[in-house]
Amino acid sequence: MNDSNKNNNREDIQNERKKATFVPEDMILYLYGKTLMEKKRKISKDLASNPDFNREDLCFLSGVDLYKKHFEMFLKIVKYAGENNYGPADILMIRERVIHFFLFFLFLF
Repeated sequence: MNDSNKNNNREDIQNERKKATFVPEDMILYLYGKTLMEKKRKISKDLASNPDFNREDLCFLSGVDLYKKHFEMFLKIVKYAGENNYGPADILMIRERVIHFFLFFLFLF
């Protein structure tokens, strides 16, 4: 996809968002409920500020190193979840936010 198509797609999405007849925040509350939404926000904020979950170097890792990093990251997720009294469903949510990003890079190799 060339840059002009990306810009057109971005503009299309922005235009559709402007035409939306609902408040996105209300939709999120309706779909997930206030408690889960607050938990997701807290987890996202924690992950973004925690250097253990830094993903900046992924582009420079070999496939083998990326695979190892994936498992190291999962162990860190389990540790983080235990320290914050999160259950199995929360671990899966955290895993989605962190590891699926890794899987994208794994399939590039």
